[in-house]
Amino acid sequence: MIRTFIYGIGTTALVDIDEFFVKRVAAIEAELKNKGRLPATEDIEGLKQEAKDAFGNDLISYFNESHQKPLRRVIGSLPTEDLAAFAETLVYMESLKERYTTPDESVSGPIDVAVISKHDGFIWIKRKHYFDPALNPRFVARQRSTPTK
Repeated sequence: MIRTFIYGIGTTALVDIDEFFVKRVAAIEAELKNKGRLPATEDIEGLKQEAKDAFGNDLISYFNESHQKPLRRVIGSLPTEDLAAFAETLVYMESLKERYTTPDESVSGPIDVAVISKHDGFIWIKRKHYFDPALNPRFVARQRSTPTK
């Protein structure tokens, strides 16, 4: 899901497009051989591989130029708080996808968000609690009375 957002297309879709291209080139080759325009013994595997590679490179270049690079420029200018919110949103989108489609067990549940910067180091932006502190007053009291190292 994150790759789909960043590149404008998912990995699975790119693989499918590649397979469609290969099938179509094979169909064109068979049609040319049937019409006698290409000798049946002619081996054009090298040409087919070159066409596949060029098509794949063109497709990746297109998605890089039209989606990934503009998004990176915007992300590069975001303030830290917005970067944290953006990262949380991407993870949340992946979580929603996993919840409603075939799960890949990549993400689920509440999301912790932290920022690591040169200036401030590690800072929690949003952190889930594994339990409600109001329902566990003894634990909270023990934590407060335990000296920190």
